[in-house]
Amino acid sequence: MVNTSVCGTDTRGFDSRRSPHFFIIMKFISRSEKETIKIGEEIAKNGRLFIIKGPVGSGKTRIVKGIASHLGIKDEITSPTFGFKKNYEGLVHYDLYLANSKIGKEFIALINEELEDNYIAIE
Repeated sequence: MVNTSVCGTDTRGFDSRRSPHFFIIMKFISRSEKETIKIGEEIAKNGRLFIIKGPVGSGKTRIVKGIASHLGIKDEITSPTFGFKKNYEGLVHYDLYLANSKIGKEFIALINEELEDNYIAIE
């Protein structure tokens, strides 16, 4: 069973110096990998920035697979845990599991810049 929370935001007019236009906080419980990927496909229709939270093995990367599927990305989607970041055509996937507990202004600025041309998924 998958129990993963996703926070997404509409990025129109997103500026790191201000709050995003809106945040949606959702909790999902799915019973299969296929269902979890379908959730990712559906949420990708409603935003471009996704913060995905859940314990190890909860299906966070499966949600990102669904986002990638919505975008037509055919690459194999794997967790960037040890590399911190993976780039796909139109999608940037971060994994903050091993990151420092403080996210700096540089990271926020980078995300703001990448949002212009990409969807962003942060685990």
